[in-house]
Amino acid sequence: MKNEVRRQSSRVREIVSAWDAIPGSPRDEYDCLVDHIVSALHRGADVPTLAKLIEDECRDHFGMPVDLQAALLLAERIGDWWVADGTS
Repeated sequence: MKNEVRRQSSRVREIVSAWDAIPGSPRDEYDCLVDHIVSALHRGADVPTLAKLIEDECRDHFGMPVDLQAALLLAERIGDWWVADGTS
């Protein structure tokens, strides 16, 4: 299970890093967000819930507003991967 969570976290990190809300940020910049997302996925979070989590974390942790539509697009990419990966 531990290796599976690492693999999932790695893939979510790739997706979030490609989104790159903070251009030029270090690879580990989004780790706190990644951890929250993977945990939420394991709890069965849907796309709107993931989008809200992304929006809240960006505002509260990074101090930057994120458009809900942008958060929804990222959440959809993550959700699509989660389903395609067969982990849902």
